[in-house]
Amino acid sequence: MTSAEGQADEQGPIRVFVYGTLKREARRQGGREAFVFGQLYAGGIPAALPGIEGDPRIRGVVYEIALNHLRRLDHFEGIAYGFYVRRMVRLTDGSQAWMYTAGDCMLDALGGIKPGWTVIPPDAEGIVEWSPG
Repeated sequence: MTSAEGQADEQGPIRVFVYGTLKREARRQGGREAFVFGQLYAGGIPAALPGIEGDPRIRGVVYEIALNHLRRLDHFEGIAYGFYVRRMVRLTDGSQAWMYTAGDCMLDALGGIKPGWTVIPPDAEGIVEWSPG
């Protein structure tokens, strides 16, 4: 599935984990609920930073797409402008999927989220989820 950070092989379906505005479409295309450890932020749009086991679990949807659809998602997510970065992450079930995470436009010099973004606190079960305001 992967050949390098941000690149995908052209063979077979490509798994993508989405946690924000793309969740509805992913569900419509047969995606299933999934989780990844990390922090979720809101600043008009959602931004995530993947974490480690023990961090809150970001609720999202994982679904399979073709390579040409992945290229369209890269454009939609503003990869070329540094809005988001596509990276391979490990879901809490141990499987892997591509995920769009906070890009340089959202990060400070230390790799943390820039001021103006608000962390979304986890619920009692340690789950965070973005929903449009």
